[in-house]
Amino acid sequence: MRKEAWFGLSMIALVLGLLFWMMPSPAQMTNGHLGLLMQGIVEIIRCVRCLKDGRWPSREEDVEEVDVDKLKEMMHVKDEDIAKLDEMITAKEGGAR
Repeated sequence: MRKEAWFGLSMIALVLGLLFWMMPSPAQMTNGHLGLLMQGIVEIIRCVRCLKDGRWPSREEDVEEVDVDKLKEMMHVKDEDIAKLDEMITAKEGGAR
């Protein structure tokens, strides 16, 4: 294995070790802690892919849709409101053409 790969893998091991040392106990973890832990794991996987492929993977491959129902709940929007707005916009666009 190349020297750069060994360096990369040792840095990943160091980051993982520090991550688990600094994280609170499972009883004290919140959703924010779990989110940061998952993001850290994803970044480590991206580093491993970079070492394997020789190029940094595109962020576009990692993007997923937002949970629409949760977003609606946070913004206090109902399906009926969206349907009315959609009809209104469609009517305006149809009249403008």
